[in-house]
Amino acid sequence: MPRSSRPHAPRRPAARLRSDIGAGIAEYSAVVILVGVLAAGLTAAVLNTSFTASVTAAVCELTGGDCEEPAPEPDDGGGDRDEVYGKPDKPDSGSGGGSPNQPPAPGRPDDEAFESAEDDIEAIKEYLNDDSDWYNPGSWGKPTAPEEIMKDMTAEELAALYHSLSADEIRELLDQDGVREITLRKLDIDNLRRLHQIAPDKIEPSFADIEDDVKKKSPEHRSNDLAYGEVPGGRLYPEKGEISSDDIEQGGLGDCWWLSGFGAVADTDPEIIRDMIKPNSNGTYTVEFPDGESVTVTPDLVMGEDGSAEFADPGSDAVMWPAILEKAYAEKEGSFGEIEGGFPSDAMETITGHDSEEHDPGDVSESQINEWATGDPKTAVSVTTKPEDDADGERYKDDTLVPGHAYIVKGAKDGRVTLYNPWGHEVSVTMDEFQSHLQSVDTNSLGKD
Repeated sequence: MPRSSRPHAPRRPAARLRSDIGAGIAEYSAVVILVGVLAAGLTAAVLNTSFTASVTAAVCELTGGDCEEPAPEPDDGGGDRDEVYGKPDKPDSGSGGGSPNQPPAPGRPDDEAFESAEDDIEAIKEYLNDDSDWYNPGSWGKPTAPEEIMKDMTAEELAALYHSLSADEIRELLDQDGVREITLRKLDIDNLRRLHQIAPDKIEPSFADIEDDVKKKSPEHRSNDLAYGEVPGGRLYPEKGEISSDDIEQGGLGDCWWLSGFGAVADTDPEIIRDMIKPNSNGTYTVEFPDGESVTVTPDLVMGEDGSAEFADPGSDAVMWPAILEKAYAEKEGSFGEIEGGFPSDAMETITGHDSEEHDPGDVSESQINEWATGDPKTAVSVTTKPEDDADGERYKDDTLVPGHAYIVKGAKDGRVTLYNPWGHEVSVTMDEFQSHLQSVDTNSLGKD
């Protein structure tokens, strides 16, 4: 820290008149001696302002004067590296950083992490703050891209990096190619939540663009009442490990098509879902899509004011896989609003990487449904209902079927078809109702034809 920016000691009061004239000789002798000390210590005084305090104390002692106790010198934090990287003052005892009177910031790594990452931090800061034209064709000295540096850093070193950057630098860094994925796969959850406060649209998918007329479990909620939060006891799969569309419960987002699509795939071949979702050691999840894109998301979900999940709901068993797939797809597409409205045929293609087929409900028989459900290979099947203007029939009137909605076909028996509503329950319709009330039947053979 520059010397001029240091706080100075309070101004001392004027010296008192002395009645003892003889004291002047002793004071004069002391001052003569101290001139030599001052000359010898001039350089040290420039480098260490505590020298001034020491000299002042010596003068007071020799002259018997009544001096004020000098104010303590502020601690710079340990030198130039601490000023550059913002490492906290070392405590008098213990570990973990922070000053003796102030605990370390949540998620702040220990001193060793700062020291280990010092060169990497300097290189990344240089990259972010470089105003040269290294990026122009033919220029020389291009700094190493942050992605190349960060991929070899440990979680603790990444934490040290982010605690060494300003808010603007953090936002700029997260904009660099590959940085978000590396950060979410390695950095601990506490620090990811801290980054979300600094750069909300860089860590979690946005929900600001959700439509006002989307069905909500809590109708009084609006997008500005929502916030990301932790799911207590959240786990990726059910306790017994088996996954199916029964784990799906749609919330306030209009993505029934997406939930029904991957729910149909989960019922047909759950290993496809398991193979897509990769848990990371820091508690995040990386979802690998068949198109080659990987998206990493935190376990935090969009919550309403009552603390419940506002979109895909983990339910009382806190099963997370449907919400993770929903969140990952929102990140992949740009926001939650971007995944409202669609067709389950497209969802199944996105999940499997293979084409879907669309069938006229009037051409589908009970035997065909059973062949899809039990054949080798099995086929994922979902259906859509008619739009509201065309939704005639008893099953629409009694709310068995919802207009403009998507369902998962669970099976057919004795002239009836069982459908799973992604709102969290099953409904049953006759084959005649199936053929006359529905808009389309979508199937995907999972590439196993």
